[in-house]
Amino acid sequence: MSDLLTPAELEMMRTSSLRLWGVKPLREIGEEVEALRAFKAYVHKRLDDAGVATHPNGPHSKEGCRVGDRLDIIFEAAKR
Repeated sequence: MSDLLTPAELEMMRTSSLRLWGVKPLREIGEEVEALRAFKAYVHKRLDDAGVATHPNGPHSKEGCRVGDRLDIIFEAAKR
């Protein structure tokens, strides 16, 4: 027997009210992912427009978060 869900089971999970168990429906999770992607694009565009280095390779970038390093550049400049 496969550990993977059948198409019918996936459809049931997508459309059912999983909130009863504290689980968000897949549709809502997808909507949140898209909203986060849009926010990330917005923040990077604002930093690009401000002339902040795009790949500063600081400690945040090593953890997968270029935005953190880019914001550090802004914060350091604001201190001066």
